[in-house]
Amino acid sequence: MKPLPIESLVSNYVKKHKRISLPGLGFLEIKLSPAEVDQKNHTIHPPRQTVQFYKTEKQEENDLFIIYVGQHLKLLQDDVIERLRHFAYLVTESTQQGIFEIPDIGYFIQNEDKNLDFHLYENAQIISQGYGLPDLVVDENTSSSQKENNEDDDISINEENTKKNKQKNRYVLILIFVLIFGAALSYILLMPVGLLQHKTDSKIQDIQTQITDIYKPPASDSTTLQDSSVSVLPKDSLSASDPQEEMTSDISSEIQETKKPIRNSDIVKIPNQRYYIIIAGFDALSKAKRQQERWKAKYNTKIIIKDGKFRISIADFASREQADAQLPIYRKNWKGAWKLFF
Repeated sequence: MKPLPIESLVSNYVKKHKRISLPGLGFLEIKLSPAEVDQKNHTIHPPRQTVQFYKTEKQEENDLFIIYVGQHLKLLQDDVIERLRHFAYLVTESTQQGIFEIPDIGYFIQNEDKNLDFHLYENAQIISQGYGLPDLVVDENTSSSQKENNEDDDISINEENTKKNKQKNRYVLILIFVLIFGAALSYILLMPVGLLQHKTDSKIQDIQTQITDIYKPPASDSTTLQDSSVSVLPKDSLSASDPQEEMTSDISSEIQETKKPIRNSDIVKIPNQRYYIIIAGFDALSKAKRQQERWKAKYNTKIIIKDGKFRISIADFASREQADAQLPIYRKNWKGAWKLFF
């Protein structure tokens, strides 16, 4: 399934949360203006949607949208931030000559002061409550009774919320009691097993000590000899054809061979002062290798390891000018392509 573009993710997020903070652009919020009562004409004007957009960023809202984009595009946080910066660049460039549309919601446009502004579509149904209702004629005699009914409804809603909160608290207390009881029961059941294991270990140790005392070899008569009668073989007198020594040397050589590093020209770990065109990023080397194998037949891909992240490069250049000149070409096939200096 092809991932959604950033503007579609912005539209879906605003429909769900009614607010969004876009890095490099500003804070956008859709509000529902309250209903107004016209006492002179005895009519009620229904609630209407209004939009507020200003150049500021709320860090908490920004982090939530970054997580939302990362989950849908399956990207790391740094890659998501790079995508959103590119999105802000596209919005700014597009509004210099026209508008930039957000599906089903509205569009960005520059006002007379050359500042970015957002206009809401007239048929945009983001907040459905009270939207599109006709003006109602209110009878003065029924207004007081309607207020009383609304107050009764508010009281009943508050009572229901109180009951629900009490029920939730009961469930929490029951869950805590079950956890405490389970932990105590586990301790009681496992305590005899631990004591039995301790006794078994001590008995095994006693048996091993007794067996050692029984089969302890007697003292050799050579200990009664004088120091001058004791001969010690030098190390040089050992036979070179000893099979045990040969097996030890073979094992050590095998261990040294296994410790040799595996060279891979497709993996870049050390900075070499080049500009790489990045088209994908992963949180594990195994995932990056699998994706690289798919592209390796057609493209000269490399895996760049930096800051604990594994990114796939499709091309690299010695100078920044070359990378900037080639980046738009690669973005025709990979819209989220960006350059990395490493």
